[in-house]
Amino acid sequence: MQTRIFPFATFALFAVSAFDAAAKDRQPHPRQAEIDSLFRAAQQAMDAGNASAALPLLQQVTNIDPKNDRACLKTGDACLMLKDMEGAEKAFRKALSIRLSPEAYDGIGRVLMEGNRGQIGQAMEYFRDALTRNWDYYEAHFHIAQAEWKLKDLDAKKAMDEALKRNPDDTRIYLLLAEWYQAPPPDLLRAIQWYERYLQRRPDDMEIAHRLSDLYLRNKQFEKARDQAAAQFASHPDRVPELAVLALSCLGQGDLMKADSLFTVYLDRIDPTERSYYEDIRFVATPSEIQAYQSQADPQARRNFLRRFWAMRNPTPADDANRRLLEHYRRVYTARTRFSDWQKPWDR
Repeated sequence: MQTRIFPFATFALFAVSAFDAAAKDRQPHPRQAEIDSLFRAAQQAMDAGNASAALPLLQQVTNIDPKNDRACLKTGDACLMLKDMEGAEKAFRKALSIRLSPEAYDGIGRVLMEGNRGQIGQAMEYFRDALTRNWDYYEAHFHIAQAEWKLKDLDAKKAMDEALKRNPDDTRIYLLLAEWYQAPPPDLLRAIQWYERYLQRRPDDMEIAHRLSDLYLRNKQFEKARDQAAAQFASHPDRVPELAVLALSCLGQGDLMKADSLFTVYLDRIDPTERSYYEDIRFVATPSEIQAYQSQADPQARRNFLRRFWAMRNPTPADDANRRLLEHYRRVYTARTRFSDWQKPWDR
C-alpha cells in the first residue's frame, strides 16, 4: 500500500478551491453521449454482479476522456467487487489526482479498511478527509461507523447512530447495530429487532435470516426460531443449516423424537468434514473407548459403535430418542456456530 498522499491539512484552502473549480468548469466532452452509454452498460454489469464485464467498458471511457474521474471511481468500485485491492487503490488515487472529491478519499479508505488494524486506522483518516470535502457525504459517515466497529472502538455506537440519523433507510447500518448488540454484554432482544427490521426490507437475504433464527435459539424463543427456519427451508429446500435450527427448536420445546429425526436428516446432508465434528467423541469417551472406536475401519462399524456408545449414556433408555445424544448435537452446533474456528470444545 502507498502512504497517504493527500492529507487535507497540507493543502491551502484557496488551492483546493481552485482545483475543484477547474474540474467543475470542464465543458461536456464532445463524445459525451458515447461516454454516458458506456457508463450505463458498465453500471448494468456491476448491478448484475459482473464487475469483470464492467472494467473494459470503463477503460473505454478513460481512453476517450483521460480526465474523467467518474470512470476512475467506478473502476475502483469494480476492482473492490473483484477483491483486486491493488487495482482499486490505483483507480481511486488516479481519481483523486484528477479531483479532490469525497468519493475518491472514501474509496481509498475502503481499500485500506480491508487490511490490518493499522491500515483500518489509516482508512479512518481518509473517511474524515472525505467529510472535510463534504460533511454531508453519507458514505463516509457509514464507513467511519464500519471502521470503528472493526476496531472495536468505544465510539462505534455513536458513529452508527450518526449514520442512522442521516440515512435511516440504509440497511447496512441495521446489520452493524445487530452485531453491536451481540457483543458482550449482549442485548439479544435489540440485536433481534435490528435483524427483523433488516429482513422487512431485504426478505431474500438467506444468511441474515439464518442469523436471526440462531438468535431466536440463543434467546430461547424456540417457536420463533422454528417458524423462521421452516419458512426459509420451505422456500429453499437446499438450505441445510435450517435443518439444524429446526432440530434445536424442537429440542428446546421438548419434542425429542422430532429433533432426533431432523438431526438425522441434517447429518446425512452436511459434508463429511462437518459431520465428523458431530461424531467426535474424544471429549466424552474414555481412552479405551476412543481406542476401540478408532480401531473400527469400516464406516458402518463405526456408526454401530457410536450407536452403542450413546445408548449406554442415555439417561432415559425407555424413550425412543436419546436425550444425551441430542444434547451432544446441541453443544457441537453451538461450538461450530458461535465459537472461534480454532476452538473445538465440542462437548465439555
